[in-house]
Amino acid sequence: MGDREQHAFNWPGLVFLAVALVLFVGVFVRKTDATVEVAGPADVPNPATSFGDGTYLVGADVVAGPYRSTGPRPGGPGECFWARQRDDLGGDVIANGLTTGPARFTTQGGEYVRVTGCDFVFEPPNGTPPPPFGSAQQAVSR
Repeated sequence: MGDREQHAFNWPGLVFLAVALVLFVGVFVRKTDATVEVAGPADVPNPATSFGDGTYLVGADVVAGPYRSTGPRPGGPGECFWARQRDDLGGDVIANGLTTGPARFTTQGGEYVRVTGCDFVFEPPNGTPPPPFGSAQQAVSR
């Protein structure tokens, strides 16, 4: 082989360097891919205290408690329908009513309320004020 020098290749050093690089990249990528979710004002529920036609989740869309309606909306079909339901599909009705005059019902958190033809307003029990949030909020139907 003459004048050519042979250098011994440092395999253990190369393997150590490759493993260290893989670990460093794995840790770095794992740390930079982490996301932190912080609840902001948009994430805080603000249940309404009045609602009209639609289906609403009590406790999220509307405040739980007693509601009243003066009756069917003028210019409408002349009837007011309301239903308290265990789901938003209407398959499991807790109570309902169809009136041509005033109507009242009390909701419980976690159930759904469906209304057609009239508007309902939160009626604080025994003259107590409504909850501080949502007092001027009109619910948006699901």
